[in-house]
Amino acid sequence: MGIANTSSAAALISALTCFSVEQCVGRGTGITDEQLAKKITLIEHALQRVNLSDSGPETLNQAEVTELLSQLGGFEIVQMVAAILTAAANTIPVVIDGFIVSVAALVALRLDKNVANYLIFPHVSEEKAHQLLLSELLAAQTLTKQGGQPLLKLGLCLGKGTGAALAYPLIKAAASFYNHMASFESAGVTV
Repeated sequence: MGIANTSSAAALISALTCFSVEQCVGRGTGITDEQLAKKITLIEHALQRVNLSDSGPETLNQAEVTELLSQLGGFEIVQMVAAILTAAANTIPVVIDGFIVSVAALVALRLDKNVANYLIFPHVSEEKAHQLLLSELLAAQTLTKQGGQPLLKLGLCLGKGTGAALAYPLIKAAASFYNHMASFESAGVTV
């Protein structure tokens, strides 16, 4: 179909990380080599237009991140960023499925570091940019010593909720185990 949200997302990830445009751009809906080259050029022009700070993406403040979002993001990305920020503020976990949603999670993370531990990643895509993006997002998690990891690796090249639908039974089971499993004390086990 091609609605250009992978272009917007690629521009945002490049602006918010140290990854080059070439590392962030994929074929989206299956574009040709010529179209891919044009997509890369257009995203590079967009990044030049927003005049990124010379000191690097890690030093961007909230106002600069918000400005990048307004210049490079589509309405759907803006809405997802707001939903992720609101969920985290209310201690509600969010399932982050696919490249576009992962970019929204990165923007939310740049706006509020506390978002990281509320993100659940159902799968890692075969798309190189998604793998790079997940490495950034997972490294920000502090709940475990080594950070988090995606629940599944199935070779999927799409989001659209497919990974979330597959991972939901795992998430539900984990919550049930955590909330209902007997403790040593309640089971009468002594150590």
